[in-house]
Amino acid sequence: MKIGVNLKINLDKVDESKVFNGKKGRYLDMTAFIDIDNFGQYGDNGMIKQDSKEGDTDGAILGNATLFWNDSQPLPAKPADTNQGGAPQQSQAPQQAQAKDYSQDINAYWALESDQARNAHWPRLKPDVQQAIIAASNG
Repeated sequence: MKIGVNLKINLDKVDESKVFNGKKGRYLDMTAFIDIDNFGQYGDNGMIKQDSKEGDTDGAILGNATLFWNDSQPLPAKPADTNQGGAPQQSQAPQQAQAKDYSQDINAYWALESDQARNAHWPRLKPDVQQAIIAASNG
């Protein structure tokens, strides 16, 4: 199985003493723990830890990992009760019964870190979600 994962780390949490020089630049050993079937409290699929010693993963948590694509099965639905900041979403005024609120889909799409990630994610979106993203971008 192939998967696409967005990684986001807080550079302020990096222990600079663990950064080392290699042939082509400076490097940092990190380990990602990813659960492709479930989401955490912040809408992510896992965490990234700085390796504290060679082969040791007891270092600081630097950030999170979010699955955005895989080649074999549909992605699990993100939980409806959390957003990117991890705080519970505030209830919104009810809309018309037939109107669907695409705000979570739009926010999740634009939260992807790069155009490349968004382009890879686009074909998996339902046409109505694609239309909502286009409408939000134009309006």
